[in-house]
Amino acid sequence: MPKNARFHKSLLFITGIFPPDIGGPATYCFRMAEEAVRRGYRVRVIAYGSRGRSRAPYPFSVIRILRYPFPIRFVIFFFSLIFYGFRYRTWYAHGGLSATLPALVAARLLGKRVGVKVTGDYAWEQARNRGWVTDNIDTFQNKKYSALIRFVAYARAYVSRHADFVVVPSAYLARMVRGWGVPQARIRTVYNAVRVPAATASGARAHTRAEYGLSGFVLITVARLVPWKGASGLVSLMPELLARSPEYHLIVVGEGPERESLYRLAESLHVSHAVRFFGGMPHAETERLVAASDLFVLNSDYEGFSHVLLEAMGAGCPVAARACGGNKELIVDGENGYLLSTMPEDGEWIRSIERARTNPAERALLAANARKSFSRFTFNRMAEETFAFL
Repeated sequence: MPKNARFHKSLLFITGIFPPDIGGPATYCFRMAEEAVRRGYRVRVIAYGSRGRSRAPYPFSVIRILRYPFPIRFVIFFFSLIFYGFRYRTWYAHGGLSATLPALVAARLLGKRVGVKVTGDYAWEQARNRGWVTDNIDTFQNKKYSALIRFVAYARAYVSRHADFVVVPSAYLARMVRGWGVPQARIRTVYNAVRVPAATASGARAHTRAEYGLSGFVLITVARLVPWKGASGLVSLMPELLARSPEYHLIVVGEGPERESLYRLAESLHVSHAVRFFGGMPHAETERLVAASDLFVLNSDYEGFSHVLLEAMGAGCPVAARACGGNKELIVDGENGYLLSTMPEDGEWIRSIERARTNPAERALLAANARKSFSRFTFNRMAEETFAFL
């Protein structure tokens, strides 16, 4: 292939996390980089990580930048982009400001085409996780806050406004970034995809339940244990659910700063015997647990596009989730899941969960329809739509 052709089919992925790190953004970046190689691109990945140059057998180069304290890591990341990225025509950045902001500045200095993927509001997540605000993400968009919060919000909007293209995984997020001043012409809405869960084979459910000692009606949630993911609201449901039936159990999969407080909440409510915390688990094991459960519950204040919700649908586990963000683009209430408009303490959650427990025929119908919905979100479709503008 001529040298100039190789330059025009070159792609630099810039990301905050990359395998072996666990998370949707890491998996997305790996699979898209792998697909780019398959399509004839020259590919490199620059990511934060715990080692220097990766020795994993990837079909592309991976440069890992150690997570030094801020701003040291920011400076090192920036100069690494300059050094390693100058031979790549298009740069595609993912993650928070520590990855996307240096990517934008370095790309502009080198005259590169640069795009960013926005999966949420970084400013709001930081403010919520640090306890600076308690407002939901929609209120956050139009409310005035302290100078520090305004600065972070300005920075995340600045990156999106000055990128050549902005990829979002839902129409909800497309509307949000338009509110940041990003022109519609630069926004690309491409729904994410997840692979078909492997834990749906015949007999796998019974085997997993026996292995993990699961019995009765099992609720499961998979989320980072941060306030806006709402795991505490689910634990708080357990006393009333157990009063209605002793067969209820809740599984919580995930790590985060709320873990210890969730333990204490379960103990104070005297439901520790019915709530199990599995911590962070490998993806394959999480899939097995979801497929073996009776209802997947997601009580987050906000979801741009929920991978775990879609994976549960693909695994044939009925779902119940808050009517927020991109969830409304995945779930049709009563058709392929339960879409709940209220907080758990308002009673709607109890009614829907009890409806699922006492009506196995409806659960089976929801699961079947959920699998049909899942079929719309294939990796090939996502890749075709993305590489059309990369």
